[in-house]
Amino acid sequence: MLDTRTGGTVGVITVPSGQGGVVSVALNPDGTRGFVIVEGWGLGRFDLAAGHATDANLAAYGSVRCSADGAHVAFPTQSWGMDPQLAVVPAGGGPTKRALGRFADIGRVRPLSDGSFLVTARVGRGDDDSAACAGMQVWPDGRVREVWRLTPGPRPIGRSLLPLEFVSPHRVNDRTDFLPEPMTGVTTDWQFVTTVTDLRTGGVVRTIDNRASWSAEPDVSGAAEPDGVWWMPAAGTAAVMVMVMVVVLAGGLVWRPYRRRGRGR
Repeated sequence: MLDTRTGGTVGVITVPSGQGGVVSVALNPDGTRGFVIVEGWGLGRFDLAAGHATDANLAAYGSVRCSADGAHVAFPTQSWGMDPQLAVVPAGGGPTKRALGRFADIGRVRPLSDGSFLVTARVGRGDDDSAACAGMQVWPDGRVREVWRLTPGPRPIGRSLLPLEFVSPHRVNDRTDFLPEPMTGVTTDWQFVTTVTDLRTGGVVRTIDNRASWSAEPDVSGAAEPDGVWWMPAAGTAAVMVMVMVVVLAGGLVWRPYRRRGRGR
């Protein structure tokens, strides 16, 4: 754990060996306790002074966030065969988790000062063009309010594999940050191009291109690449391999009759 103001180390938390990497960490407002999501393990609780996490026995993925008052913790969860939901549980333990909403995928969870959470997610079916991006406000008591929703529209032919912000005229995705007022969303894509969108109309208000300050040097630190980037080299390699296979097969089909004619002579 680091103090973002000074860069100094606040504490070190260990997780059980044999599990995947740490996906997300959240501290409560006073900075003494928190929660961690570990790939393949789920949600863990920890006391910063103790220095290790214990299993909360709750399925979790993505971002975990503590409420502004420290009373609750929220995180995406998904049961087998079910759509992702936002789970909200008391920070001190107690009652079973409350799973709220139905989403195609949850990208961002943000606490508000009144104890509620803002959620940015894809809604609808996540595998077709009907999946819109939406912003919700969720309260621990079970209330859910849709703040905005924008549909990307049909994907152009040949661009079905591109990240959502590349084909959406609104330039929003499931990680767009927003506030209920003034209904403005801010999205930064993997190329560090930031777009400000009016969430009432869907119009793009401003675009800030940070690509000039982006370093093209490869990141060898082991950090995960942004969503929607990792598949690009693989997709290009796969496309080349498919084209080579088509050429080889076509060549074989053309050559085979000539071989037969040659043998007949």
